[in-house]
Amino acid sequence: MSSAALNLFPMRILAIDPGLNTGWAAFNSLGFYFATGMIKEPGGLKGADLSHHINFFRTLKNKPQTIVCEQFRVRPGGETNGQRVIASEVIGVVRTFAVLNKIELVMSESKNLEPGCTFAGIDYKWFVRTSKTNHIKTNVPSAIAHGTFYAVDSGIRTASPVAGIKLIDPKSLA
Repeated sequence: MSSAALNLFPMRILAIDPGLNTGWAAFNSLGFYFATGMIKEPGGLKGADLSHHINFFRTLKNKPQTIVCEQFRVRPGGETNGQRVIASEVIGVVRTFAVLNKIELVMSESKNLEPGCTFAGIDYKWFVRTSKTNHIKTNVPSAIAHGTFYAVDSGIRTASPVAGIKLIDPKSLA
């Protein structure tokens, strides 16, 4: 499902993996994602004015109860390329949206998932392998991971898959 589903179904959690290409995943009241997508800024790093990000949030009719956003930290000696600067600016857009709409904002630490790790029925082996070669393919699976970890940690759902619920293979999102 695409962003159109966001305005058709109630949303409990909106998970965000911020960056120039921001991955997002919408979760229902049971803690399962029902829609995913990517917000892309045209023009690359030099042309990014975040208007697509701002418009995405502005047009949301069904507001989530909670936004889970991957936390970004500048570490001494770490990466300082333009993508990192954009990530912090996107977090500012997310934070502003949450405050203006009185939505709980949870900042989620980056997850270091081991190859072969399966959590809550999602196989992260592909996610870890792909993130080392092509980060853009991992934005949506990363948003799914942040939302799923939050849903489990907060008791909204269990860590085990539920019978009858078919989870999307992250490879199909690339």
